[in-house]
Amino acid sequence: MLKEAIPAENDANATVGARSRWQPKIHFVWDLILDVYFADAAESRLAAFPDFYRVVVDDTLFAASSSHDRKSWGFQVFERALARASDDDKPMLFTPNFMRTLINQLGNRERLLHRAAVKATHTIQEVVKHHPHLGFVLVTQLIGKNGHPNFDSITKTKTVEQVLA
Repeated sequence: MLKEAIPAENDANATVGARSRWQPKIHFVWDLILDVYFADAAESRLAAFPDFYRVVVDDTLFAASSSHDRKSWGFQVFERALARASDDDKPMLFTPNFMRTLINQLGNRERLLHRAAVKATHTIQEVVKHHPHLGFVLVTQLIGKNGHPNFDSITKTKTVEQVLA
């Protein structure tokens, strides 16, 4: 459900069937999963959220070999997770594959997921608007290790500038 099975190369019917089931919006189960992880008393037997997010979202939905469809879902999961995550968990959402995809998609208006990437930056700005103390923390993610020191220049946005304002 979270990650559709990849059909065998010789199974042409499975590929056609998998394509016809694709939905532009993520499955409602993501909201349930995020609610469980970000509930006040998350179950101790769950995998740690950073581990879960890295494996299921960053390494799968934002992997270099992932389709645009999956990356689109990844942007939606990022937006929902950013809105729900605790202040301590928000920086870990800016994973290497996510940041690579975000920067690539923002850099050119002709990219397929440009609008999804812009929406993700607006979500970042909205979070900072409601929680100004997170501005510096999130900017360091955009320009830090997984981001790029000239984030606004290479993405042709004013995201860092607006978050710092």
